[in-house]
Amino acid sequence: RLFTVGLVDSIPDEWHFSGTFGIIIAWLTFRYFIYSLCATRARKPETFRTAHSTLSNFLILMAAVMIVTAGIISFTNISDETGRTVLIYLSAFLYLVSLLRERQILNSYCSHFQTFLYLCALEMFPLGALVSANILL
Repeated sequence: RLFTVGLVDSIPDEWHFSGTFGIIIAWLTFRYFIYSLCATRARKPETFRTAHSTLSNFLILMAAVMIVTAGIISFTNISDETGRTVLIYLSAFLYLVSLLRERQILNSYCSHFQTFLYLCALEMFPLGALVSANILL
C-alpha cells in the first residue's frame, strides 16, 4: 500500500488497486469539472488547454519512473516503509515539476496573479479536497 490514511485504510487489500484507481479518477474528474467552468471564460483558451494537459504528460512520465523505481526497490533489500517513502517523495517531486511547467506556460500569456489563481483553483483545490477527504473519512 502506498497510502495508509483514512479512506484508503477501509479498502480491503484485494480491492486496494481498484479503490486507489477510483479515487484518482474522481480527482481527475473533479479537476476537469473545475477546468470546464474556468476555461470557457478565458480570453486565450488554448493557453489554458495547454497548461491543463501538462499534468497528463507528467502522469505518463510519473508512471514510467515509478514502475522503474518500484522494480529497483523490489530487487534490493530496502524495507517496504522506505520504498513507500521514496515513491511518495518521487511522485510529489514530479507533481511539483508539473506545476512549475504549468506556471511557465501560463506566465507567457497571463499575469502572475492570474497564474496564481489558476493554479490555486485547478490544481491546489482538487488536491486539497482529495487529501482532506482521505484524512477526514
